[in-house]
This record gives sequence, C-alpha cells and structure tokens, in this order.
Amino acid sequence: MHGGLGNARRIQTGLSLETGPRPQDLIIAYIDGTRLASKLPEKFKGWNARDCCGAPAKNNIPDVEVISQIVQSLQATYQIPSGHRYALGHSNGAMMVLRLMCETDLFKKKAVTLSGSLQTSSPSCSSSTASQIFNLHGTEDQNVPTTGGQNTKGFDRKTVYRSQKQTQAIFKAAGIQYRFIPIEGAEHSLSTLKASLLQ
Repeated sequence: MHGGLGNARRIQTGLSLETGPRPQDLIIAYIDGTRLASKLPEKFKGWNARDCCGAPAKNNIPDVEVISQIVQSLQATYQIPSGHRYALGHSNGAMMVLRLMCETDLFKKKAVTLSGSLQTSSPSCSSSTASQIFNLHGTEDQNVPTTGGQNTKGFDRKTVYRSQKQTQAIFKAAGIQYRFIPIEGAEHSLSTLKASLLQ
C-alpha cells in the first residue's frame, strides 16, 4: 500500500518487487487509495488510517472493508490459502497495514511496514492472529518521527504520530510480535530507505 501523496503505480516503481528473485506463484497486488485532498490532483492518494491522513480519514473512507474485499476476491480467484496473505505498506500505507493488523484477521502471517506507526485512537488491538510485523523506519525520518509527536516535514503537519515504542507496546499486549528495525541515517522516502539498507 502506497504512502500519502502516492498511488499504486508509484510504489510499484519504488519497490520494484517484480525485478528481484521471488516465488513463481507469488501474486503482488498494488492498490490505490482515494484522493488525499480535494485541492490536489486525483493521482495524489491516501488511506484512512484513523488518525491520519487527510480526506480519507476525515471522510471515514471504508478502506478496511474495501481492501478486505479486494484481498478475498484475489484469494478466491487464484486459490490462495488463507494463511498465505501478506501485507506491505509505506508511510500512510504502512499505517493502513498496521490498522488492518490491529483490527482484522485479514493478514494472518506477516506484514512489513516502512516508515509508519499505528495511528488508531484505540489503545488496544482486537486481532491477535498475526504472527509477526516487521517495521523498518529511518532514524532521521522527519515526516513520521520514530519517537512520535508532530513532524517537521511532509504533508500533514497537524497529526500527532505515535512513537514506535507506543506502537510496539500496543501490538505486544495483543500477542502480536512487532519488531521495530531502525535504519540508521535513513529518512522517510523509499529511496533513502533502500539506499541505507544496501550500504
């Protein structure tokens, strides 16, 4: 799931998952969110991650239901076992993935999130079937600070972001393994994360 101000095509290009080694029966679905703000062009999209970000959250877009329907449709079409569904998201998309992991059993095995934190106002998660969440987050991220609070860079300057420590505690209380992996020197973008990981 793409970040805020992004879209499915942008994260597909940024991750380039199709170019690397992968199982032949792996199906990758890139999903578009909805317009982040009415004053912005349609291509700038986002997700309703509850307490972030922009119009999708303000208008309470039913992203949980829509994404669930898409995943279940793909599962039925391609006969994917229910235990073999995985999620990956960046920034606002990472927040959306974390909301799904907290509120649903849609992804029962693993999720990878990049540069994001759990932004639901609920202090606890109802789901406890996810085995592991890996969160990679740059230590120099000024858009979504790992220590939480308001950002000094990025689209949404009003949001108060949860820290990685708070996010980890909420998932731990629900019996979900949440591993925070700080990426030293990396900022918020996919390109800086990838560059730091490849060093």
